Amino acid sequence: MFENKFFLLTLPIIMKETRLFNRMLCIMAAMYFAFSASAQEKNGGNGLLRFAKKITSFIDTMAVNGIDPNYISTPQKPWQVIAKSVVNQSDMKMKSTIDGSKYFEDVPGEINWSPRILTTPSTAVGLWAGYRGYGIGYTKHVGGDDGFYFVLTAMGGRYGANVRFHNFKTNRPKVHFSGYMPEWVDFNKELDLGSPIRVNSVIADAYYMFNGKQFSYSAAYDQSAFQLRSAGSFIVGATYYHSSVNYASDDNADFILFMGDTGKAQQWQASLGIGYAYNYVPSRNWLISIMAMPTVSFVNKMKGYKYDSKLKELILGDIISDIDLDEYMEIWPTGTTTHNGNIHLNADVRLSISYNFDPFFACAYGTFNRFSYKNGSNSGSFQSWYVNSSIGIRF
Repeated sequence: MFENKFFLLTLPIIMKETRLFNRMLCIMAAMYFAFSASAQEKNGGNGLLRFAKKITSFIDTMAVNGIDPNYISTPQKPWQVIAKSVVNQSDMKMKSTIDGSKYFEDVPGEINWSPRILTTPSTAVGLWAGYRGYGIGYTKHVGGDDGFYFVLTAMGGRYGANVRFHNFKTNRPKVHFSGYMPEWVDFNKELDLGSPIRVNSVIADAYYMFNGKQFSYSAAYDQSAFQLRSAGSFIVGATYYHSSVNYASDDNADFILFMGDTGKAQQWQASLGIGYAYNYVPSRNWLISIMAMPTVSFVNKMKGYKYDSKLKELILGDIISDIDLDEYMEIWPTGTTTHNGNIHLNADVRLSISYNFDPFFACAYGTFNRFSYKNGSNSGSFQSWYVNSSIGIRF
């Protein structure tokens, strides 16, 4: 239920970021109509069939418009079904600095509390289906962290766009603690939280290739085109990132205290960048593609949800052996804080290797993303790598 609500709430935000995503939704609808029209043709659904054919004809025209046939060609069979296996890992770092003298006796100053959520490399399996680079996919984790990926894709001759939804949870974060207690203490420890930390993220990216005549982005990432000769292109791109980290639970009252009373945090970041991509064709049917694009954020917003509990009273008061600890662990919301951060430099890197043996094809590609934030005494970063291996068929 939570995943459904998250998808419904975040999807409209993502779609507003660029016209490419709005076009993608129209294409998804057209694909559905195309399938429905084929089934209804025998029952007099010719009008719907003609409409669907106009849409697919428009996509076909876009796929070949302006390309150099010496460098790029398009498959005669436009539909694709792809079986995917994904290996990924996420690394979320958070840092909070609090005034320890407010909570502990004989503590002269600041305490640094730095949780790190490093998921184990996780494996997911799923399917993707689409028409000439416009498609939808879903993968479910079968090993590692308990999460899922939902992917929307739109790729044309000169552009590419993707939206990737990911969620996971853990109740064993690693924490780096340092401060005077009253002597200097510095250690790393893995905690066992009573309730898990839940992380939900959305990463969207869109690219435009200046050399769409000779360079094909789709040939490298969904094989809806063939790169016949090696070629490169300067690219411009935009990325959008949204994350929600939630550990607001009575069981985590002590963790929340050390996080500066923050029990939930949301981040929005939008970036623009310019980079270069190159498709290398070492031999017939093989393709190696690499892309690197540094980006600069122009939107970097952080919202923290504050909570309080009676733990401070317990810490500052006399310790009583016979107490109801649950009463002191109960948390309640006290408001929110919002911070607009400074400009940050991030990175978007991709590598792809693919092989075509028509009507089948195989591909392996990897991506790396990094985002950072700062909100008063709280700061952190989110990094993720994502390796996709797939085999598909055209029809």
